[in-house]
Amino acid sequence: MSNTLKDIIKQINNSTDKTVSNIVLKEKRDIDLQINYNSGLFKITPELISFVAISKYDILYLEDVYGKPIQINREEFFDIISKKYNETMKQWFENYNRINE
Repeated sequence: MSNTLKDIIKQINNSTDKTVSNIVLKEKRDIDLQINYNSGLFKITPELISFVAISKYDILYLEDVYGKPIQINREEFFDIISKKYNETMKQWFENYNRINE
């Protein structure tokens, strides 16, 4: 095989490895952005964080991923989800950059 063909095969393999690794990282991120709170399961999103942050009520009633209404202590919940979101996104950012250098 010529060096050019070997280089092309190596690039394809490297690209495929990166693509698969990035997919796995996103799946891990999605799993890590789920939390249990007060017998409910929530997916942490910027929209959820924003809604909780701007609410004027101390106690909220939110629907979890299973469609159950869950009582939420707004301040406690906000602290948990904003910290978890930032930690998870930072980890994803660092791992993504490591893979895609």
